[in-house]
Amino acid sequence: MSTTESVNESGVPEAEAPPSSRRSLLGKGAIAAAAAATGGLIVSKSASAADGGPVLIATANTSTTVTDTALAGGSTLVVTDGSSSGSGTGSSLVKSSIAGKQAQANSAGVVGSSTGAGSYGVWGEHTGTEVGTGVIGASSKGAGVVAVGTTADLVADGIGAVLLNKPIFTTTPPTTTVVGTIARGPDGTLYYSPVAGEWVTIARSGSAGDFHVISPVRVYDSRLAVPTPNGKLSTGQNRVVSIKDARNEVTGVVTTADVVPVGAKAIVANLTVTLTEGELGGFLSVVPGDATASSGSSINWSGPDENVANGLTVKIAADRTVKVFCGGVPTPRTHFVIDVSGYWM
Repeated sequence: MSTTESVNESGVPEAEAPPSSRRSLLGKGAIAAAAAATGGLIVSKSASAADGGPVLIATANTSTTVTDTALAGGSTLVVTDGSSSGSGTGSSLVKSSIAGKQAQANSAGVVGSSTGAGSYGVWGEHTGTEVGTGVIGASSKGAGVVAVGTTADLVADGIGAVLLNKPIFTTTPPTTTVVGTIARGPDGTLYYSPVAGEWVTIARSGSAGDFHVISPVRVYDSRLAVPTPNGKLSTGQNRVVSIKDARNEVTGVVTTADVVPVGAKAIVANLTVTLTEGELGGFLSVVPGDATASSGSSINWSGPDENVANGLTVKIAADRTVKVFCGGVPTPRTHFVIDVSGYWM
């Protein structure tokens, strides 16, 4: 049987093989088709950025043209077990599959954007069998993570718990605060900063608003040399008194500091007037130490040389003080004593 020649793409004559079988012919046709389909890939250029430059793995890719490089039509770029050096705050840099870095002002290392229903701008997930974290946000100056939403800025959607992993202080709360901050102390006490420089106890040894009963202690006696100011209080006068420390009933020196702790909101106390003056009597009004005016009567006396006691509950200032006003006509005066038996947080 004779054979025929054909010319391939390079112009070289090519002898045609005898049609030994139909299967052989079909096999050669399939090979030719596959070669034709892949030939374009073999001779095509490398994957390029939008400005025409090549995008090479393990090579720094730079461009002076401001253009976007996109994967369109549902494509996804997947990098498995990448070992690029990212940035971290630990003893070694965090290895990353994808690292977004920026040095320009008002820029972002990574931006995730989404418009579909039930979709996410950024999703961070840890699915390993060991302890890990889905997303970490860290900043050397400023907030580590800022969340902005419409129904909620932050949602605890796993076990429903938010963990304050570290105490904000080790001994006493700092005097400088960021208004709106919630933080915990070393003993688990939860604090909130409503105004700059002030911490309010939200919860301590139980629920917020706990009442703490203590053995009665003297915190002030105007008859003693300490603390100052001391002496009788006259009508029209007022005096700011600290109630935070227990004092010796004879000398007035501090015996136990902070029996009324930082963060206390009110006290239960016994107020006594003694060695009173004034034919028509008088009264004392006890209010928080930062109050500007008296409010009601806390105790009354009707004449000179009386000793009268009365129990009261009174709000205190943040610095754990009360202010005592004296009133009455014509010129009442009196010594007074304050004993504390409990406080509210």
